[in-house]
Amino acid sequence: MESKDVYLTGIKQRIRDGEFDEYLSIPFANKESLIKIIEGKIKQKLIKDATPVLTDTELMTVIVDMREGAVGFYGIMLKYGFFEKYIDDNGDSKSRMTEKGARAIRDYVVHG
Repeated sequence: MESKDVYLTGIKQRIRDGEFDEYLSIPFANKESLIKIIEGKIKQKLIKDATPVLTDTELMTVIVDMREGAVGFYGIMLKYGFFEKYIDDNGDSKSRMTEKGARAIRDYVVHG
């Protein structure tokens, strides 16, 4: 097994085990996205003939960048009415897609 595969297997397991869940508690920041971004960073390192491993600092930078992107995207979705905030029965603040958001996604899927 190549070193990149060993590293990716280990980091994927850490992600699946919940080690980074505290950073993934916002809409559009999830484990699958984090894994894909890390895979992309590893590919970039291989292209540059660098060691295909992320330092802890690089890993945290990836997580922070992903969170910032997710927050920005979520803000846009709220601003344009594709999502709305509400209070659930337990008094917790939640978000949900609006009919406008669902319609936009349906239209995109059907019409591209």
